[in-house]
Amino acid sequence: MDNLASLSAAMPLSTAVSHRVVEVSSFSQAEPFLERWERLAENPSEANVFYAPWALRPALEHLCRDKTIKLLFFVREGGSDLDGVLPLLVKRACHYLPIFGLQNLRHRYCFSTAPWLKSGREVDVACSFALWLRSHRYRYPLLMLNTVTADSAWVQALRRQLPLRGMRFQQTSLVQRALLVHGDDPEDYLQRALPSKKRKEYRRLRERLAERGNLQIHELQPGDANLLSWLDAFVELELQGWKGKEQTALGSRSSCRRFFEEIAHEAHHRGQLAMLSMTLDGRPVAMVCDLIASPGSFAFKSAYDEAYARYAPGVLLELENICRAHARQARGLRWLDSCSAPDNELLNRLYLERRTLCNLTISSGHALANLYVARLPWLKRLQQRIKRL
Repeated sequence: MDNLASLSAAMPLSTAVSHRVVEVSSFSQAEPFLERWERLAENPSEANVFYAPWALRPALEHLCRDKTIKLLFFVREGGSDLDGVLPLLVKRACHYLPIFGLQNLRHRYCFSTAPWLKSGREVDVACSFALWLRSHRYRYPLLMLNTVTADSAWVQALRRQLPLRGMRFQQTSLVQRALLVHGDDPEDYLQRALPSKKRKEYRRLRERLAERGNLQIHELQPGDANLLSWLDAFVELELQGWKGKEQTALGSRSSCRRFFEEIAHEAHHRGQLAMLSMTLDGRPVAMVCDLIASPGSFAFKSAYDEAYARYAPGVLLELENICRAHARQARGLRWLDSCSAPDNELLNRLYLERRTLCNLTISSGHALANLYVARLPWLKRLQQRIKRL
Protein backbone atom coordinates (compact mmCIF):
# COMPACT_ATOMS: atom_id res chain seq x y z
CA MET A 1 0.00 0.00 0.00
CA ASP A 2 2.99 2.34 0.49
CA ASN A 3 3.31 3.20 -3.18
CA LEU A 4 -0.27 4.47 -3.24
CA ALA A 5 0.83 7.70 -1.62
CA SER A 6 2.89 8.52 -4.71
CA LEU A 7 -0.28 8.56 -6.81
CA SER A 8 -1.48 11.77 -5.17
CA ALA A 9 0.53 13.93 -7.55
CA ALA A 10 -0.97 12.24 -10.60
CA MET A 11 -4.61 12.03 -9.51
CA PRO A 12 -7.01 14.96 -9.05
CA LEU A 13 -8.54 15.59 -5.64
CA SER A 14 -12.15 14.57 -5.13
CA THR A 15 -14.90 17.13 -5.74
CA ALA A 16 -16.98 15.58 -2.98
CA VAL A 17 -19.30 17.62 -0.80
CA SER A 18 -17.39 19.15 2.11
CA HIS A 19 -18.40 18.85 5.75
CA ARG A 20 -18.00 20.65 9.00
CA VAL A 21 -16.52 17.99 11.27
CA VAL A 22 -17.79 18.44 14.82
CA GLU A 23 -15.79 16.63 17.50
CA VAL A 24 -17.32 15.88 20.91
CA SER A 25 -15.85 14.02 23.89
CA SER A 26 -18.95 12.71 25.64
CA PHE A 27 -22.40 11.43 24.78
CA SER A 28 -24.03 14.35 26.56
CA GLN A 29 -22.29 16.75 24.17
CA ALA A 30 -23.91 14.87 21.26
CA GLU A 31 -27.42 15.87 22.36
CA PRO A 32 -27.92 18.43 19.52
CA PHE A 33 -27.30 15.67 16.96
CA LEU A 34 -29.43 12.85 18.39
CA GLU A 35 -32.51 13.32 16.21
CA ARG A 36 -30.46 13.54 12.99
CA TRP A 37 -28.29 10.64 14.17
CA GLU A 38 -31.38 8.45 14.58
CA ARG A 39 -32.62 9.41 11.10
CA LEU A 40 -29.44 8.04 9.49
CA ALA A 41 -30.87 4.55 10.17
CA GLU A 42 -33.58 5.20 7.55
CA ASN A 43 -31.07 4.90 4.70
CA PRO A 44 -27.79 3.46 6.04
CA SER A 45 -24.68 2.81 4.03
CA GLU A 46 -24.03 -0.26 6.22
CA ALA A 47 -26.35 -1.27 9.05
CA ASN A 48 -24.74 -1.33 12.49
CA VAL A 49 -26.98 -1.63 15.53
CA PHE A 50 -24.04 -1.20 17.92
CA TYR A 51 -23.43 2.42 16.84
CA ALA A 52 -27.09 3.42 17.13
CA PRO A 53 -27.30 6.26 19.67
CA TRP A 54 -29.60 4.24 21.93
CA ALA A 55 -27.08 1.34 21.92
CA LEU A 56 -23.92 3.43 22.16
CA ARG A 57 -25.07 5.46 25.17
CA PRO A 58 -25.23 2.47 27.60
CA ALA A 59 -21.98 1.12 26.13
CA LEU A 60 -20.17 4.36 26.90
CA GLU A 61 -21.76 4.62 30.33
CA HIS A 62 -21.15 1.05 31.51
CA LEU A 63 -18.35 -0.45 29.38
CA CYS A 64 -16.15 2.48 28.33
CA ARG A 65 -16.15 4.73 31.37
CA ASP A 66 -12.34 4.67 31.61
CA LYS A 67 -11.86 5.35 27.89
CA THR A 68 -11.24 8.65 26.12
CA ILE A 69 -13.79 8.86 23.31
CA LYS A 70 -14.23 11.11 20.30
CA LEU A 71 -17.50 11.25 18.38
CA LEU A 72 -17.13 12.83 14.95
CA PHE A 73 -20.24 14.29 13.31
CA PHE A 74 -20.07 15.12 9.61
CA VAL A 75 -22.41 18.06 9.02
CA ARG A 76 -22.81 19.20 5.44
CA GLU A 77 -21.40 22.68 4.81
CA GLY A 78 -23.98 25.35 4.24
CA GLY A 79 -26.72 23.50 6.16
CA SER A 80 -27.50 21.19 9.02
CA ASP A 81 -27.78 17.83 7.20
CA LEU A 82 -25.89 15.07 9.00
CA ASP A 83 -24.14 12.61 6.67
CA GLY A 84 -22.23 10.50 9.15
CA VAL A 85 -21.21 9.65 12.71
CA LEU A 86 -17.87 8.02 13.52
CA PRO A 87 -17.20 6.88 17.14
CA LEU A 88 -13.50 6.69 18.01
CA LEU A 89 -11.22 5.99 20.98
CA VAL A 90 -8.02 7.85 21.83
CA LYS A 91 -5.28 5.44 22.88
CA ARG A 92 -1.63 4.53 22.51
CA ALA A 93 -1.24 3.78 18.84
CA CYS A 94 1.48 1.13 18.85
CA HIS A 95 3.94 -0.73 21.07
CA TYR A 96 6.97 0.26 19.06
CA LEU A 97 6.75 4.07 18.95
CA PRO A 98 5.81 6.64 21.63
CA ILE A 99 2.81 8.04 19.75
CA PHE A 100 -0.91 8.12 20.38
CA GLY A 101 -3.68 7.87 17.88
CA LEU A 102 -7.29 6.96 17.21
CA GLN A 103 -9.09 3.65 16.94
CA ASN A 104 -12.66 2.86 15.98
CA LEU A 105 -14.71 2.26 19.10
CA ARG A 106 -15.12 -1.42 19.90
CA HIS A 107 -16.17 -2.76 23.29
CA ARG A 108 -16.50 -6.43 24.31
CA TYR A 109 -20.08 -6.70 22.98
CA CYS A 110 -19.62 -4.62 19.82
CA PHE A 111 -19.58 -6.89 16.76
CA SER A 112 -19.57 -4.24 14.03
CA THR A 113 -17.52 -1.07 13.67
CA ALA A 114 -19.16 0.28 10.53
CA PRO A 115 -19.74 4.04 10.99
CA TRP A 116 -23.26 5.41 10.70
CA LEU A 117 -23.27 6.91 7.21
CA LYS A 118 -26.03 8.03 4.91
CA SER A 119 -26.11 5.78 1.85
CA GLY A 120 -24.56 7.53 -1.15
CA ARG A 121 -22.42 9.86 0.99
CA GLU A 122 -19.53 7.48 1.63
CA VAL A 123 -17.10 9.28 -0.71
CA ASP A 124 -18.06 12.70 0.67
CA VAL A 125 -17.51 11.63 4.27
CA ALA A 126 -14.28 9.77 3.43
CA CYS A 127 -12.95 12.91 1.76
CA SER A 128 -13.88 15.13 4.72
CA PHE A 129 -12.50 12.61 7.20
CA ALA A 130 -9.17 12.33 5.35
CA LEU A 131 -8.85 16.12 5.38
CA TRP A 132 -9.72 16.27 9.08
CA LEU A 133 -7.25 13.49 9.91
CA ARG A 134 -4.49 15.15 7.90
CA SER A 135 -5.04 18.43 9.74
CA HIS A 136 -4.72 16.57 13.08
CA ARG A 137 -1.60 14.59 12.15
CA TYR A 138 0.43 15.86 15.12
CA ARG A 139 -2.39 15.25 17.56
CA TYR A 140 -3.41 11.84 16.18
CA PRO A 141 -0.52 10.45 14.10
CA LEU A 142 -2.08 6.99 13.64
CA LEU A 143 -5.57 5.66 13.05
CA MET A 144 -6.54 2.01 13.47
CA LEU A 145 -9.81 0.86 11.93
CA ASN A 146 -10.27 -2.71 13.14
CA THR A 147 -12.67 -5.39 11.86
CA VAL A 148 -14.22 -3.18 9.18
CA THR A 149 -16.12 -4.74 6.27
CA ALA A 150 -13.44 -4.99 3.60
CA ASP A 151 -15.73 -4.52 0.58
CA SER A 152 -18.03 -1.86 2.07
CA ALA A 153 -18.54 1.42 0.23
CA TRP A 154 -16.99 3.27 3.20
CA VAL A 155 -13.74 1.29 3.20
CA GLN A 156 -13.45 1.43 -0.58
CA ALA A 157 -13.93 5.21 -0.47
CA LEU A 158 -11.24 5.54 2.21
CA ARG A 159 -8.81 3.47 0.17
CA ARG A 160 -9.26 5.90 -2.71
CA GLN A 161 -9.19 9.12 -0.67
CA LEU A 162 -6.18 8.49 1.58
CA PRO A 163 -3.55 8.30 -1.18
CA LEU A 164 -4.99 11.48 -2.73
CA ARG A 165 -4.05 13.28 0.51
CA GLY A 166 -0.57 11.73 0.62
CA MET A 167 -1.56 9.45 3.50
CA ARG A 168 -0.18 5.93 3.80
CA PHE A 169 -2.10 2.89 4.98
CA GLN A 170 -1.77 -0.86 5.31
CA GLN A 171 -4.54 -3.44 5.17
CA THR A 172 -4.02 -6.49 7.39
CA SER A 173 -5.84 -9.36 9.13
CA LEU A 174 -8.22 -10.31 6.34
CA VAL A 175 -10.71 -12.78 7.84
CA GLN A 176 -14.18 -14.09 7.02
CA ARG A 177 -17.14 -14.30 9.39
CA ALA A 178 -20.18 -16.50 8.92
CA LEU A 179 -23.22 -14.74 7.44
CA LEU A 180 -26.72 -16.03 6.78
CA VAL A 181 -28.50 -14.60 3.74
CA HIS A 182 -32.23 -15.19 3.92
CA GLY A 183 -33.94 -17.21 1.22
CA ASP A 184 -37.51 -18.18 0.42
CA ASP A 185 -37.41 -21.73 1.76
CA PRO A 186 -35.66 -22.50 5.09
CA GLU A 187 -35.92 -26.25 4.51
CA ASP A 188 -34.09 -25.93 1.22
CA TYR A 189 -31.46 -23.80 2.98
CA LEU A 190 -30.88 -26.42 5.69
CA GLN A 191 -30.57 -29.13 3.03
CA ARG A 192 -27.75 -27.13 1.47
CA ALA A 193 -26.11 -26.38 4.83
CA LEU A 194 -26.26 -29.86 6.36
CA PRO A 195 -25.96 -33.36 4.87
CA SER A 196 -28.99 -35.60 5.32
CA LYS A 197 -27.20 -37.71 7.93
CA LYS A 198 -26.58 -34.64 10.11
CA ARG A 199 -30.16 -33.40 9.75
CA LYS A 200 -31.42 -36.84 10.76
CA GLU A 201 -29.13 -36.81 13.79
CA TYR A 202 -30.44 -33.45 14.98
CA ARG A 203 -34.04 -34.63 14.53
CA ARG A 204 -33.20 -37.66 16.64
CA LEU A 205 -31.61 -35.50 19.36
CA ARG A 206 -34.68 -33.28 19.46
CA GLU A 207 -36.94 -36.31 19.84
CA ARG A 208 -34.79 -37.69 22.64
CA LEU A 209 -34.81 -34.34 24.43
CA ALA A 210 -38.59 -34.16 24.07
CA GLU A 211 -38.80 -37.55 25.81
CA ARG A 212 -37.37 -35.89 28.93
CA GLY A 213 -40.39 -33.63 29.38
CA ASN A 214 -42.54 -30.96 27.75
CA LEU A 215 -40.26 -29.40 25.09
CA GLN A 216 -41.41 -26.04 23.71
CA ILE A 217 -40.10 -23.11 21.67
CA HIS A 218 -41.09 -19.61 22.81
CA GLU A 219 -40.57 -16.37 20.91
CA LEU A 220 -40.51 -12.94 22.52
CA GLN A 221 -43.43 -10.98 21.09
CA PRO A 222 -43.37 -7.24 20.29
CA GLY A 223 -44.57 -5.25 23.26
CA ASP A 224 -44.32 -8.24 25.63
CA ALA A 225 -44.46 -6.85 29.17
CA ASN A 226 -42.45 -9.79 30.51
CA LEU A 227 -39.19 -8.69 28.90
CA LEU A 228 -37.35 -8.52 32.22
CA SER A 229 -38.12 -12.18 32.96
CA TRP A 230 -36.67 -13.09 29.55
CA LEU A 231 -33.49 -11.12 30.28
CA ASP A 232 -33.13 -12.58 33.78
CA ALA A 233 -33.54 -16.10 32.39
CA PHE A 234 -30.91 -15.47 29.73
CA VAL A 235 -28.39 -14.05 32.20
CA GLU A 236 -28.89 -16.94 34.61
CA LEU A 237 -28.60 -19.55 31.84
CA GLU A 238 -25.33 -18.05 30.58
CA LEU A 239 -23.94 -17.84 34.12
CA GLN A 240 -24.43 -21.59 34.61
CA GLY A 241 -22.11 -22.47 31.72
CA TRP A 242 -18.44 -22.08 30.92
CA LYS A 243 -18.75 -18.33 30.45
CA GLY A 244 -19.86 -18.05 34.06
CA LYS A 245 -16.89 -20.15 35.21
CA GLU A 246 -14.48 -17.95 33.21
CA GLN A 247 -16.18 -14.74 34.40
CA THR A 248 -17.02 -13.67 30.84
CA ALA A 249 -20.81 -14.01 31.11
CA LEU A 250 -23.07 -10.97 31.07
CA GLY A 251 -23.98 -11.63 34.69
CA SER A 252 -20.36 -11.85 35.84
CA ARG A 253 -20.04 -8.06 36.01
CA SER A 254 -22.73 -5.65 37.11
CA SER A 255 -21.67 -3.17 34.41
CA CYS A 256 -22.14 -5.80 31.67
CA ARG A 257 -25.53 -6.83 33.02
CA ARG A 258 -26.73 -3.21 33.15
CA PHE A 259 -25.53 -2.66 29.60
CA PHE A 260 -27.39 -5.78 28.41
CA GLU A 261 -30.62 -4.83 30.17
CA GLU A 262 -30.58 -1.26 28.88
CA ILE A 263 -29.76 -2.12 25.27
CA ALA A 264 -32.35 -4.93 25.29
CA HIS A 265 -35.08 -2.63 26.66
CA GLU A 266 -34.29 0.03 24.06
CA ALA A 267 -34.22 -2.53 21.23
CA HIS A 268 -37.49 -4.10 22.41
CA HIS A 269 -39.15 -0.68 22.56
CA ARG A 270 -38.13 -0.07 18.93
CA GLY A 271 -39.09 -3.52 17.69
CA GLN A 272 -35.42 -4.41 17.14
CA LEU A 273 -35.07 -7.29 19.60
CA ALA A 274 -35.61 -10.95 18.65
CA MET A 275 -35.36 -13.65 21.32
CA LEU A 276 -36.06 -17.38 21.26
CA SER A 277 -36.17 -19.80 24.17
CA MET A 278 -36.25 -23.61 24.17
CA THR A 279 -37.76 -24.82 27.44
CA LEU A 280 -38.08 -28.25 28.99
CA ASP A 281 -40.93 -28.40 31.51
CA GLY A 282 -40.86 -24.61 31.59
CA ARG A 283 -37.12 -24.34 32.27
CA PRO A 284 -34.87 -22.76 29.58
CA VAL A 285 -32.31 -25.15 28.12
CA ALA A 286 -31.22 -22.81 25.30
CA MET A 287 -31.79 -19.16 24.39
CA VAL A 288 -30.73 -16.80 21.59
CA CYS A 289 -30.85 -13.03 21.40
CA ASP A 290 -30.63 -11.15 18.08
CA LEU A 291 -30.51 -7.40 17.50
CA ILE A 292 -32.23 -6.07 14.38
CA ALA A 293 -30.87 -3.25 12.24
CA SER A 294 -32.66 -3.10 8.91
CA PRO A 295 -31.86 -4.52 6.40
CA GLY A 296 -30.25 -7.16 8.61
CA SER A 297 -29.82 -8.63 12.09
CA PHE A 298 -26.94 -9.48 14.42
CA ALA A 299 -26.76 -12.73 16.39
CA PHE A 300 -25.85 -10.90 19.59
CA LYS A 301 -25.78 -13.64 22.27
CA SER A 302 -26.68 -17.28 22.82
CA ALA A 303 -26.59 -19.66 25.80
CA TYR A 304 -27.53 -23.24 26.63
CA ASP A 305 -27.76 -25.53 29.65
CA GLU A 306 -24.63 -27.68 29.67
CA ALA A 307 -26.45 -30.33 31.71
CA TYR A 308 -28.26 -31.22 28.46
CA ALA A 309 -25.18 -30.91 26.22
CA ARG A 310 -25.62 -34.50 24.94
CA TYR A 311 -28.80 -33.33 23.17
CA ALA A 312 -27.14 -30.23 21.65
CA PRO A 313 -29.95 -27.83 22.67
CA GLY A 314 -27.93 -24.83 21.50
CA VAL A 315 -27.64 -26.27 17.99
CA LEU A 316 -31.31 -27.28 17.94
CA LEU A 317 -32.38 -23.76 18.84
CA GLU A 318 -29.94 -22.31 16.29
CA LEU A 319 -31.61 -24.39 13.58
CA GLU A 320 -34.98 -23.06 14.73
CA ASN A 321 -33.59 -19.53 14.69
CA ILE A 322 -32.35 -19.99 11.12
CA CYS A 323 -35.85 -20.99 10.01
CA ARG A 324 -37.43 -18.01 11.75
CA ALA A 325 -34.75 -15.66 10.41
CA HIS A 326 -35.83 -16.59 6.88
CA ALA A 327 -39.38 -15.58 7.82
CA ARG A 328 -38.10 -12.09 8.68
CA GLN A 329 -37.57 -11.54 4.98
CA ALA A 330 -41.20 -10.40 4.88
CA ARG A 331 -40.14 -7.51 7.13
CA GLY A 332 -37.43 -6.45 4.71
CA LEU A 333 -34.58 -8.18 6.57
CA ARG A 334 -32.12 -9.86 4.23
CA TRP A 335 -29.29 -11.24 6.37
CA LEU A 336 -28.17 -12.37 9.83
CA ASP A 337 -24.58 -11.72 10.90
CA SER A 338 -23.29 -14.55 13.11
CA CYS A 339 -21.06 -12.14 15.14
CA SER A 340 -18.88 -15.22 15.67
CA ALA A 341 -15.16 -15.85 15.57
CA PRO A 342 -13.87 -16.69 12.06
CA ASP A 343 -12.94 -20.21 13.23
CA ASN A 344 -16.37 -21.09 14.67
CA GLU A 345 -16.87 -24.46 12.99
CA LEU A 346 -20.57 -24.84 13.80
CA LEU A 347 -21.70 -21.46 12.48
CA ASN A 348 -19.33 -21.67 9.53
CA ARG A 349 -21.20 -24.84 8.60
CA LEU A 350 -24.71 -23.48 9.23
CA TYR A 351 -24.24 -19.97 7.77
CA LEU A 352 -23.35 -20.38 4.11
CA GLU A 353 -22.24 -16.86 3.21
CA ARG A 354 -19.30 -14.82 4.54
CA ARG A 355 -18.60 -11.24 5.59
CA THR A 356 -14.98 -10.29 4.89
CA LEU A 357 -13.37 -8.18 7.60
CA CYS A 358 -10.00 -6.44 7.70
CA ASN A 359 -7.92 -3.99 9.72
CA LEU A 360 -6.68 -0.69 8.29
CA THR A 361 -3.69 1.05 9.85
CA ILE A 362 -3.49 4.63 8.59
CA SER A 363 -0.85 7.30 8.97
CA SER A 364 -2.26 10.82 9.09
CA GLY A 365 0.99 12.19 7.66
CA HIS A 366 3.17 12.32 10.78
CA ALA A 367 6.79 11.26 10.07
CA LEU A 368 6.94 8.60 12.81
CA ALA A 369 3.54 7.27 11.77
CA ASN A 370 4.67 7.06 8.15
CA LEU A 371 7.67 5.02 9.28
CA TYR A 372 5.51 2.70 11.35
CA VAL A 373 3.00 2.08 8.56
CA ALA A 374 5.77 1.50 6.02
CA ARG A 375 7.39 -1.11 8.27
CA LEU A 376 4.16 -2.67 9.56
CA PRO A 377 4.33 -5.88 7.45
CA TRP A 378 7.91 -6.46 8.61
CA LEU A 379 6.98 -5.79 12.25
CA LYS A 380 4.10 -8.26 12.08
CA ARG A 381 6.32 -10.96 10.59
CA LEU A 382 8.88 -10.30 13.35
CA GLN A 383 6.16 -10.52 16.00
CA GLN A 384 4.93 -13.85 14.61
CA ARG A 385 8.47 -15.21 14.51
CA ILE A 386 9.06 -14.21 18.15
CA LYS A 387 5.84 -15.97 19.15
CA ARG A 388 6.92 -19.16 17.37
CA LEU A 389 10.27 -19.06 19.14
